[in-house]
Amino acid sequence: MTTILVTGATGTVGGALTPALLADGHHVRVLTRAAAKLADRDWHDDVEIVEGDASDAADMTRALAGTEVAYYLVHGLSGADERTLVVEEVTVAETFLRAAEDAGVRRIVYLGGLLGEVELEDLSPHLRSRYEVGRALADGRDVEVVELRAALVIGAGSSSYRMLEAVATELPITPHTDWTRTLTQPVALADAVEYLKAGLDLPPGVHDIGGPDVVSFEDLVSAYRTAAGLAALPEVDVPLLPRAVASPVAAVLSDLDPALTRALIASAEYDTLVRPEHDVSAHCDHRPLALTEMLQLAQP
Repeated sequence: MTTILVTGATGTVGGALTPALLADGHHVRVLTRAAAKLADRDWHDDVEIVEGDASDAADMTRALAGTEVAYYLVHGLSGADERTLVVEEVTVAETFLRAAEDAGVRRIVYLGGLLGEVELEDLSPHLRSRYEVGRALADGRDVEVVELRAALVIGAGSSSYRMLEAVATELPITPHTDWTRTLTQPVALADAVEYLKAGLDLPPGVHDIGGPDVVSFEDLVSAYRTAAGLAALPEVDVPLLPRAVASPVAAVLSDLDPALTRALIASAEYDTLVRPEHDVSAHCDHRPLALTEMLQLAQP
């Protein structure tokens, strides 16, 4: 039995990972800024709950004491100022790393963003912050770091799924523009959890995770409507549709934080695909769900 700390347990991924780790027989401690937010979770009484903030060194020292593995699922996008996002996220990661080193943590498993083949200077603030956080965590002396990089995580409650659902059901058309034709490789929430669990044994380093389907964002809308039993929408060319206009509309439709929708839509500027040299399947024989399967699974 391994003693594991899960940060971000109130989020969609952390909330799905925690019971999966418990089912595997691990002792799980979760970090949250407000324990009351976990009161309705089925696994509430089966975990050790530590209240604290990942940016506070004392809180992290207390949360990490006696743990062997820590899952770093912290992303401060809600209400984020994009001008300072990278610096702030890296500062939190460095605080976490120092506390992990002092506590004798053996391994950190981090869920970052899939970058594809884009140049670092061209990354959106959102993806640049995820890249720099991974680099900061890997800069430790004695802690192994497994960084899993994912594009869109599709599952009930996930931000990516909520935005897709809103766009696919509330807009009267499917708009065609340059950035809606870029390619991505979504991964099911259930598969992301399986890969995170595999992170306990994967070789340290970067591993890209994704489902078997490479699709455009237009394809995602069409696939969602098919899975939901809805008729296809008319497709309309909208060559001048800036992301700066689309993101607040998506925020209103999906009831997500505007900073989060900006981050998700900004990632559509370039292809985000699994790179063969970093494909996690080289070390893990898990079969991920196809797009149609993950969308059906996410339906209410």
